[in-house]
Amino acid sequence: MRVTTSIPIDARADRVWHIVGPGFGQVSEWATVVAESTLVGEGRHEGEPFTGRACTIAEAGFDDLTEEMLIYEPSSFRLSYRASSGMPAIVDKAINTWSVRDDGRQGSVFTMDAEVDVSRQARFLGPVVGIYLGMFARRTSKDLKVYAETGEVSSAKRMRRSRRAPTVLDRLVTANAAFSALCGIALAALANSWSGQFGGASAELFVFLGVGLLTFSTVLAGIAGRGTSPSVGKTIAALDSVWVAGTLALLLIADAQFAVVGQIAAIGAGAAVGVFAWTQYRAARRLADSPSAAPRRKGIS
Repeated sequence: MRVTTSIPIDARADRVWHIVGPGFGQVSEWATVVAESTLVGEGRHEGEPFTGRACTIAEAGFDDLTEEMLIYEPSSFRLSYRASSGMPAIVDKAINTWSVRDDGRQGSVFTMDAEVDVSRQARFLGPVVGIYLGMFARRTSKDLKVYAETGEVSSAKRMRRSRRAPTVLDRLVTANAAFSALCGIALAALANSWSGQFGGASAELFVFLGVGLLTFSTVLAGIAGRGTSPSVGKTIAALDSVWVAGTLALLLIADAQFAVVGQIAAIGAGAAVGVFAWTQYRAARRLADSPSAAPRRKGIS
């Protein structure tokens, strides 16, 4: 799959290139998702001052990331690199190309073009991986725009640098994300089996629900990583409550059509989600009432 993102920048192309090209190893200075970065090795081709980069990614699912330079073209403001280690296990290949071009008005356009191959066993997760990488690309592009135009980091990067230690609410939302991801994988991967357990319902329905839960888990992981505010925590609790209510309604209406395994699975999942809803709501209320609660962010650059 390909994930391409472009953004106009009110700065000359050579200035933007200086940040992303010669400054390739200093990406952690301005990119929200990169906590630490450093150059690796000496260049093998003319004009290439390094062979790659090592990064610590400030998001769930990544180990310390090592990236190998494939193309480095200062004359055309273009470089390409691949992740040689540290990507999530479901990703077989990840190549990213960064390029900068003049826009003809003393500004420039920065483009990120990522090519990602998902492992065969996790092919059904492709849409979720695409959404996740798209979020990364847009966030990084916005960070670069702010940094190139102002010389300052984005508010998202400042917030990441100064964010407080994870709260109980953050940990609950993270656990909720993990549980949602497991349920999503189980629903999508075993769609035909679940169809038999739930009265012959369409297998496509379970794939749809699985992908939806995986998307939901990705959003939750992102929220918890940035710090969950009390209002957002209550909203997540409300969404979980809707799931519980829907499960109860489904059991009341069609319980007789479900196999025993289907009934147990529905009741067990509903009960777990209900626990998440209640504990998250309580944690959100405690956080809101705490006088030491740090003010939450109002937006991002």
